[in-house]
Amino acid sequence: MNIKYIMVLILTILATILATLNIQMVNVNLLLGKINLPLIVLIVILLGVGFAAGYLVKSIRIRHVTKNSD
Repeated sequence: MNIKYIMVLILTILATILATLNIQMVNVNLLLGKINLPLIVLIVILLGVGFAAGYLVKSIRIRHVTKNSD
C-alpha cells in the first residue's frame, strides 16, 4: 500500500473516533442569540473557518510579495 493511503486511512479512523466521542449537544452563545448543536458539528465548522482564514492570509501574502517584487 502507498503511504498516502495509509495516512488517509489513519486520519479517517481518528476522525470517526473523534465524531463518536463528541456527539453531545452544546449551547453556543452568539451575539444575537443561542444555538444548540452537537459538539462535532461545532468542531467541523471551526475547522473550516480556520482553514479559510489560513487560505486568506496565504493569498494576501502571495499578492503582497508578487506586488512588491515588480
